[in-house]
Amino acid sequence: MDPTEAFNAMMDDFALGMVDDATEHANNLAEWLNKGGFPPVLRISTDGLKVFTVSDQLAREVCRAACRLVLDQPEAGCNPEP
Repeated sequence: MDPTEAFNAMMDDFALGMVDDATEHANNLAEWLNKGGFPPVLRISTDGLKVFTVSDQLAREVCRAACRLVLDQPEAGCNPEP
């Protein structure tokens, strides 16, 4: 599994309201992390001025939180930025 691709697919599907697909990615990612798999590579941007690659520990926690959000509140959605 590529957790970065899975995370991106989960977020894309979530943003598009594709609840079943987002849920499947969230379940797969959560299981991957719970079994000790490495987290996705995550970068944080501050309005495009700076981009920071976050530590594995922070990426793991952000990914778990995103999975919980998708699994607990599938109607919440989000707005992707170009």
